[in-house]
Amino acid sequence: MKYLNCPLIGERPITEFIYGGAIDPEPADLEGSAGRWAYHQDSRPLKRMEWWYHQPSQKWFRVSRETKANAILSIEEQ
Repeated sequence: MKYLNCPLIGERPITEFIYGGAIDPEPADLEGSAGRWAYHQDSRPLKRMEWWYHQPSQKWFRVSRETKANAILSIEEQ
């Protein structure tokens, strides 16, 4: 089982968390529609900031994750 180190209660099973999406700012000048920007983004492996929600504590976190290795780099409590 995969675990995530929760800033409040330590290491917890990933099943206690819900992925909230990537933290990507919308570009100032869109080349195309907002829907195209939201749903047709580049899916190459990269380092990105994401929102995650811990269900038992009802807390949101920002997680820095490297998507190729699915490795968590850092976690910031929100």
